[in-house]
This record gives sequence, structure tokens and C-alpha cells, in this order.
Amino acid sequence: MPTDAELEQYFAAVAASRGFDVPAFPDDVSACCVIIPLDLTEDGALEELEPLCLAAVDYLNRNGDYKFQKLVKANSEVCGFGINHYLTLKAYNSLKSTTETFEAIVLMGFPEGEDDDCPLTVSYCDFAKS
Repeated sequence: MPTDAELEQYFAAVAASRGFDVPAFPDDVSACCVIIPLDLTEDGALEELEPLCLAAVDYLNRNGDYKFQKLVKANSEVCGFGINHYLTLKAYNSLKSTTETFEAIVLMGFPEGEDDDCPLTVSYCDFAKS
């Protein structure tokens, strides 16, 4: 169980970063609606998250011409509709010839049928806040 100080630090980090930069809870803590950092060095983590990054870049491309480059950081939150992923990613803007950092929240919903893919919904995507 997290201490009062850990909970205070966690809630302050969520408020300050909108969930994109939060401390890890102790390993024995798991709960619904808690945002936790993901280990991108874990086997298969980057491959599993790439479709979510591509969905975020597709969302960006409504107002630009971006190409996904790199996932910088990822957090996840199990919720009633699936898993919210808080992604910090880099995308190349071919119109400006620059690489820009974005934050996106992508919901990986639960599949409707056994053979269905998990639906992806981008609920937020904007320039990363410094």
C-alpha cells in the first residue's frame, strides 16, 4: 500500500503533468484508474505501443504532415472502457522540416468479438508541455 507521502506525490504529479509524468507505485500496488509508467525496455513493449503512436500521428495529420519517429515515454491507466495510454512521442513535420514532441492520450478499447482488433481512440494530442 502506498504511503500518504507517495499518494500526495502521485496526485501532485498527475495534476501537474496531466498524467504524462507520474512516479511509479510500489510493485505490489495495482488498481483501476491509477496511471503507471510503462517500461519501454521490456521485450515487445515498443512493438505493442507502435499502433497507438501511429493512431496519434494520424490524428495530428488532420492539421499537418507528420511521420512517427520515436516513442519517448508511456504511461497506462486501466479504466472501464479499456486502457488509456499517455504517450510522449516525437514526430517529424515534413512541412517545417522539424522534429516535434507531442503528448497523446490513446484509448485501447476492448475488442467486441474474439477475433476483433482492439479499437483505438485518440482523445487528446497536442504539443508536449515543457
